[in-house]
Amino acid sequence: MTARKIGVFTGNRAEYGLLVPVLRALRDAPDLNLALFVGLRGLSDEGENFPVAATVPIARADATPASTPRAIGEGILGLTDALVSTTPDVFVVYGDRYEAFAAMIAATQMGLPTAHIEGGDMTQGGTLDDVVRHAMTKLAHIHLATNPVSAAHIRQLGEEDWRIH
Repeated sequence: MTARKIGVFTGNRAEYGLLVPVLRALRDAPDLNLALFVGLRGLSDEGENFPVAATVPIARADATPASTPRAIGEGILGLTDALVSTTPDVFVVYGDRYEAFAAMIAATQMGLPTAHIEGGDMTQGGTLDDVVRHAMTKLAHIHLATNPVSAAHIRQLGEEDWRIH
């Protein structure tokens, strides 16, 4: 049987650090092939030797209203090219940042099965993070909730129980 290729997107250092245990497990699984898609410059994996399938520099958004949508658009273009070149069987995206949103849009619009980590979390502050996170949840096929409350939020968004883990 051919090993399944699992693509994972990381767009910033904080998120990368949280993904390291997942990346290790995927890299070390004998029946899986990890393909890391990097949306940041200067990522140091500190000797982890994760296989990087593509580096897609995504512009850093600044304080101007147009910078984030422009960065998302550029990210979608770059990630689409990367996903065409190295097409995973499943694509994993973490969190709610604009880089991750671009990755999720590119993958779902290409028809790739996607998994979203941290869907259903809430900031309780009515921030844009919640809006983006919920949009990413609706785009995802599999939901990897961090706790039972977040899983309940995902259900409230209309997602089927069997998709929530």
